[in-house]
Amino acid sequence: MLGLPLPDLLEEENAEEFERFLLGSDPKPDLLTTRTLPTKVPRVKRVCSISAGGMHTAALTVDGKVYTWGVDDEGALGYSLDDDENPIPQIVPQLDEIIQVTSGESFTLFLNTKGQVLMCGKMRSFHYDSFHYPSDGVACQGNTVQPVVVPMPGNEKAVSIAAGNGSNFAAVLLKSGVIGTFGFGEHGE
Repeated sequence: MLGLPLPDLLEEENAEEFERFLLGSDPKPDLLTTRTLPTKVPRVKRVCSISAGGMHTAALTVDGKVYTWGVDDEGALGYSLDDDENPIPQIVPQLDEIIQVTSGESFTLFLNTKGQVLMCGKMRSFHYDSFHYPSDGVACQGNTVQPVVVPMPGNEKAVSIAAGNGSNFAAVLLKSGVIGTFGFGEHGE
């Protein structure tokens, strides 16, 4: 997504007519049933990119808003829920001017126009239960459910972010061209 122009059709007035669909199965059948055909996802308009995490999904709109839905494992959705799952997309509050979103196992990362990387949820070690990032373990949990800024070396601006589905680490391309990583690379990532 780095520096790629949005397709012209997303800028047209009829862009709101596009629909999003899902398919597959969910490990929690009460959240989403197994689907062999694509199924319409309601309430998300003018999406320019999506990211699938371990059990959640994030969608970025052309106006820099982010919607998330799925299982709120460790606060990955970025908003408070009465239950730990939400099958309906909801906007992540307190986020503005987002240009990229990516998701991992139990976290979501956001890149804004200021070059800041924000995170909700938690990265955790598969081998050591006591090791996780952020180290205080409170980012986007309980009453602090809101994305937090991830400090970059020397306060440098980020230009691109990446995380893999099911992963507990992330990579950041900094403005200087340096690639930084954080989280847990326990499998050689």
